[in-house]
Amino acid sequence: MGNIGSHAMNVGVYPKLPYNPLYDFAPISLVAVTPSVMTVSNDLPVRNVAELLTHARKEGAQVTFSSGGNGSSSHLAGEYLNLLTGLKMLHVPYKDVQQALGDVAAQRVTLMISNTPPAMPLVRAGKLRPLAVTTTTRSPVLPDVPTMAEAGVANFEQTVWFALFAPAGTPTSIVERMNREVREVLGRPQVMERFASAGATAKSDSPTELQMLVSTEIEKWSRVARDSGAVAD
Repeated sequence: MGNIGSHAMNVGVYPKLPYNPLYDFAPISLVAVTPSVMTVSNDLPVRNVAELLTHARKEGAQVTFSSGGNGSSSHLAGEYLNLLTGLKMLHVPYKDVQQALGDVAAQRVTLMISNTPPAMPLVRAGKLRPLAVTTTTRSPVLPDVPTMAEAGVANFEQTVWFALFAPAGTPTSIVERMNREVREVLGRPQVMERFASAGATAKSDSPTELQMLVSTEIEKWSRVARDSGAVAD
């Protein structure tokens, strides 16, 4: 099982990555996608992205964003926001996503753009306020929360995806059979409901489509890493 980190973002943040996501794997199918969600403390006096940007520009270098670690998807999402808006938010890396989110709730850090599932318990508890999701469409889990584009940040899109891969050179017949099996499983109502309860959407595609997604995502996030200077530990 690979994801946006292992098969796309790592290329830009690890100078000596010991594998090539495009050539060392045989893509099988997507399995699930989920938006990231931008959250702030429920006690922070901002109600939407526009107010957050105004607050951030006023506070300058005092505005911070947390992540699950250097080079993680939440790190690059924050740097992506900096690049698109001209902000200079300071990155605060954590080793634990829940601690990173907890410190946002406690206002030790201004905001975090995290995968949706780990943020949901604090959102439901009223400790985090979701301001926007990062996909092009709203999330079924947070239907009242606008997309980044709707909130005024054009071109901001980050879909966190998970997919199955086999070793490069796996016979086409095996890849095609696995793809059929994955599609069948992901189409089961109980599987779709289980994914949805975690804030994800079950989604499959063809091996060719997955390969194209990986290639496009590598190009995009390598550019964000290069332009922001983001690297992994």
